[in-house]
Amino acid sequence: MNEAQVLAPGRDVQVGDETVRVEPIRGLRRTIEAAGRISPLLKALNRSGALMPKEDATALDAAIAWVDVLAAGGDDALRFLAFALGKPLEWIEEREIDEVVKLGRAVFEENRDFFGQRVLPLIAPAQPPADGPTSSES
Repeated sequence: MNEAQVLAPGRDVQVGDETVRVEPIRGLRRTIEAAGRISPLLKALNRSGALMPKEDATALDAAIAWVDVLAAGGDDALRFLAFALGKPLEWIEEREIDEVVKLGRAVFEENRDFFGQRVLPLIAPAQPPADGPTSSES
């Protein structure tokens, strides 16, 4: 991460003639709302591998993964993307597929810590300690 990213997190993404600002999800209210919207989409992302692409993934691999996400959880993905970007759902729906993929990838990259450190623990099943007894054994 460079100094500019630390001082002013976020990035601009060019979509047609418009520049869209993609920023991290912050604040309790937005975090709660985002967590409530993201569970179905994260499940689709997990199945597709789009959230954690392999190091040797090609651009085609990434495009296929994002198309899989849209096919499996398209409505959820579009609603979350509209929320994350602060855009009306209709604006998202009018975009071309390559623009949606570009915006979706930017949102997830800009919010990687949000998804990995805040959301996944909320939706991951609780795991008993590997070495200790479970509550039914004590």
